[in-house]
Amino acid sequence: SVIESAKNNNLNTSYFHLSDQTSFQTNAIDLINFCANQYIDCLWITDPIFSTGVAWKHEILEEFLSWAENHGVKTIIDRVFLGMFWTQEKHSLINKSSLTLRKKFKNLIVIESPTKKLFLNGAKHSLVFASDTIISSLERYADNFVGSLMASQISMAQKLYSPENHKIFSQLIKKNSSTAEENYINLKKLTNDSKYTLAPTTQGIHTLIQHQSLKISEVDQHATVKSILRDFGVLGLPLSHFGFHSNNRFGFRINLSKHNSALRKSIAAIMETNPKIL
Repeated sequence: SVIESAKNNNLNTSYFHLSDQTSFQTNAIDLINFCANQYIDCLWITDPIFSTGVAWKHEILEEFLSWAENHGVKTIIDRVFLGMFWTQEKHSLINKSSLTLRKKFKNLIVIESPTKKLFLNGAKHSLVFASDTIISSLERYADNFVGSLMASQISMAQKLYSPENHKIFSQLIKKNSSTAEENYINLKKLTNDSKYTLAPTTQGIHTLIQHQSLKISEVDQHATVKSILRDFGVLGLPLSHFGFHSNNRFGFRINLSKHNSALRKSIAAIMETNPKIL
């Protein structure tokens, strides 16, 4: 994870916990106070918010980034799944909003991963948008830590980003997005009037299912997740994996790209046997 990588490089880390478990949003003032009080010099933001599929509001990011620019705080926005808004008619490999923000704020670093939107696991890589100074540093350290790109990887990237293939890849992203949206709608119906709630997901391929009353601290998360995988074939990452506070409600991430009928059947079985699992 990002936090473990930071610790491995002897960096001091602090975690900003979202207190709102309904909309999974915060405000710019809380982010600013957190950075000021903890003497943060670099803030890493995931957009959408980790496992929820909930996007940060643009105005919140703008307000915080304006403050960060004036106080020398670098900001990294990890947008590996952004660009898959379900209501979006046209999809692209790279988001214009990312480039717009990057041009406006010189201390901003934006990371995108078109290969994740396309599920190209064998050729997974990310694109980094930043100032010339930051990019030069990244290139120098990247060669030291991970080595150079292979010829086959460069060839793959050239094909991926070529203008003639853009339409094909855009259609694939739209198809993946539509599958996720359909699964979410069906799961939303399934969880109505139950002990479970879904995050207000609007994009990507993941959502978050949470128990309405049980807290993380009251559940053996890893044992529960293992039993869910063993008995129902659903691989759900527990919230502790994403750094959620123990006072938050227990839940786990669901991949919405699974076949609709299989996913619905598995989640329904989990809900019906709630006492046995939890």
